[in-house]
Amino acid sequence: MWKLTAALAIAVLASCKGRPAKHDKVAPAGDATVLPTDATFAVDAAARKPARPEHAVWNLVDNRHTAHRSVEGELVLDGRTVSFARFTRFGMPAPQWQLGASVGGERAALASKSASVEIPIIPEQPAPTQLTLRVHGEDKQVLEVRVNGMKPAKRGRIPLEAGWQTIAVPVEPGAFVEGENVLALQTSGKSKAKVGLSWLRAGTTHPAGDHDPLAAATFDPAEDAIELANHATLTWYVTIPEGAHLVAEVTAPCFVEVGARAGDASFTGGLLGGDQDRVDLSAMAGKTVRLSLATRDCPRAKIVHPRITIHGPEPVALPRADPPRLVVLWRLSGLRADPGFDELARASTVFRQFEWMEIDRAAVGTAVATAAKLQAVLMTDATVDALLGHLDKLRESPMFLYADTSREQSSQLGRVVAQLRSWGLWDQTLLVVADEHELVIHDAARYPSGTIVDEGAETMDVVPSILDALGVAPVASHGVSLAPLAQGLGRGWARPSFATVAETTHVLRLGRWTIRVGNTGVPVVIDAVDDAVGARDLASSRPIERRMLTDALGLLLPLRTQWKKAEWGVVSNLSPAGARALDEAPGP
Repeated sequence: MWKLTAALAIAVLASCKGRPAKHDKVAPAGDATVLPTDATFAVDAAARKPARPEHAVWNLVDNRHTAHRSVEGELVLDGRTVSFARFTRFGMPAPQWQLGASVGGERAALASKSASVEIPIIPEQPAPTQLTLRVHGEDKQVLEVRVNGMKPAKRGRIPLEAGWQTIAVPVEPGAFVEGENVLALQTSGKSKAKVGLSWLRAGTTHPAGDHDPLAAATFDPAEDAIELANHATLTWYVTIPEGAHLVAEVTAPCFVEVGARAGDASFTGGLLGGDQDRVDLSAMAGKTVRLSLATRDCPRAKIVHPRITIHGPEPVALPRADPPRLVVLWRLSGLRADPGFDELARASTVFRQFEWMEIDRAAVGTAVATAAKLQAVLMTDATVDALLGHLDKLRESPMFLYADTSREQSSQLGRVVAQLRSWGLWDQTLLVVADEHELVIHDAARYPSGTIVDEGAETMDVVPSILDALGVAPVASHGVSLAPLAQGLGRGWARPSFATVAETTHVLRLGRWTIRVGNTGVPVVIDAVDDAVGARDLASSRPIERRMLTDALGLLLPLRTQWKKAEWGVVSNLSPAGARALDEAPGP
């Protein structure tokens, strides 16, 4: 992604068939790259064909809306789609941008008179001294850009003309720092029209006014392909799973460098092209990385079917089974381990990454009862004795029971399981037990016993999961049934869980990392594994993790009321339909 300062030893074409020769050295291509200068790569004949059963868990083309572009080593932001939301500081305390708008015949982000973006500058990039922007303005408007609160440079106030234009904004040396940087755009003048932004480039060069940096890296969903010029790089911030390979076909005579660099400076990478269709990323398993692609040895590479695979065959769903006769949704505060809980966990699927949000109990009861024709009983502040009493009275009829008990009642789980067994109902029961951060589902026909799921689940998934088990179509919901995830489908790639409090604080967890954002728009980053109480803010010391979380939460927030999880996938792993929807989706 960033310019080399020394020659890079790579394989080059050694015959008319395009087979790379080992250890031949060539000069750098003159563009950003993703490999360290001391890296050497040779094509291993044994790696030409998969030596393992594998299946894809993440597709690079489908996840184009979380990609970062750089051109000639300079970061480029695309303002034409809602993916620009990743740089708008979460729209807090109030939205400053209108996304996915149409102005002057082009799609753009429309800026309020005072609007800001936050962009990452990585260590390998020279500190920018110029911003180049394609903007749509009106006569007598003036645009001023401040970097990290500093006064603009001389000639930093740019008079605008009517229509689309490319402008260059000088930046004082030292204004940019390594990590995230805040750019404040101020518009003045008599016109009340919002300035439109098509793209923004942060660097040191002075590109021609008609140069479109977005064209250097394009996606073709119809062919499941990427086209990448030799002066451009694409980067994603992702967590690498166990046994990951990046697999793709690269059209000859091109090669594509793949690199994955973590915050601890560890690195792995390799070449795609010739007879090599994969790069082993397993050395970075469990780490959050900058995953980058850069073209070598040709003006523009075509990368077909780029995906990350993991070991093992494609999971297969369990056959449909009879619906449960008894459904219990049990909300507990402070679920804690005890013999009763351990017994339940062994007979259930446990979702360890779960965020509980308050839901309308009456609405849940009505939805389930209406859709599945079950008798619904809602109990709040219940004891286990009262819960079992209701079950005893109504156990001859199909029933949905929603129970909310205190912290003190969590040790009574074993009593409920034992009683259901004694009545002969345990194997006909769907039992969902939820607390603030964990979800346990018992339903042997759909949720395999003893299964641990580390991918994210959310409150909105609970009702669709119940209705799916009952064999009825879900009511209007943004959630999805968790049964496929329990059976292995969609596992192997980090999925988020999201919660919001009074629309002022938003929390998203992705793998081991959590981001929390309040009204200031300044994120707090927490290691949810080593720091469960969230005592240490790692936002400044973990820039790669922060950007991964920012990309996910920043994209989700403006779209969360219209997000169709069953159709679109999740923000960290979009489906083809989700990517298409975001291509044209209007923003707030």
